[in-house]
Amino acid sequence: MIHKDDILVVDDVHANLKLLTDILAAEGYQVRPADSGEFALAAVVASLPELILLDIRMPGMDGFEVLRRLKAKEETRDIPVILLSAASETGQPAEGLKLGAVDFISKPFQPDELLARVRTHLELFQLRARLEHQAADLLLANDQLRIEIAERKRREEKLEYFAIHDSLTGLLNRRSLEEMLNRTIARAKRGVASSLLYMDLDNFKEVNDTVGHADGDEVLKIMSDLLKAELRIEDVFFRVGGDEFAVLLEGMDNKVSLPAAERLRVVIEAHSFELAGSVFRLSLSIGLIEIDGNLATGVLLSRADAAMYRAKAQGKNRVVMA
Repeated sequence: MIHKDDILVVDDVHANLKLLTDILAAEGYQVRPADSGEFALAAVVASLPELILLDIRMPGMDGFEVLRRLKAKEETRDIPVILLSAASETGQPAEGLKLGAVDFISKPFQPDELLARVRTHLELFQLRARLEHQAADLLLANDQLRIEIAERKRREEKLEYFAIHDSLTGLLNRRSLEEMLNRTIARAKRGVASSLLYMDLDNFKEVNDTVGHADGDEVLKIMSDLLKAELRIEDVFFRVGGDEFAVLLEGMDNKVSLPAAERLRVVIEAHSFELAGSVFRLSLSIGLIEIDGNLATGVLLSRADAAMYRAKAQGKNRVVMA
């Protein structure tokens, strides 16, 4: 963790070290002195400063080596370093700047110049830290926003899906049936006849009363899968509600759709529904109506429904044409 306004001063000459410490401390900075390169690196590891004043010429590990080691580590490479050099040491400041120092100050020190350079680089360092923090916050906010956009999109897609689909079977719902019938009627007016099957599962109440509604829902899903396997790709299957279903047989007049309806009826009649130790033999009552373009959607549905109820009244498990 970097401590605000914490300055590390590194110089092997104690008189220089004291002078620098006194000047900076008088301005309210927190100053830590180090009289060798080795001690300076240990001080940095113990607590990261915001700025380092680093003498170039020191016995043992000189300032250049200290600078190289600071720049080699991710946690210390961004700490600004101002080099301290004698005016006679030509070329050394330039070499230090190549190694990553931000500035240099010539000895003997001018307090006003020293403080001005220290203040400038501290402000630049703190500004950079704030900008990096803001950038990180912005990235986090953008990530959160993307997550919320994606989540909202998933919710919208889910709402759109269930607006036109049945949640239990995944089939299209009554709303979808009515919308599709409008288009089918329009095609029928151009000479392409189709047929609508309106179906009810016979004796389904017995299933719910015997094994419960959860198993009853399972029967509806099994029945849906059985019928879907018998339909063409172009046929459209709907759950209208409860145990009532519909199939739109595109491009089939009643001469072709009647045998198709019979095949569906036979599939359910022949299947044994085994649930919770009980076996149920169910069947379909089917109302069939040809879509020739002469009837509106509401009338078509009403007549198909009436034909289905006539099938039930005639003994169930049969197809009745409207």
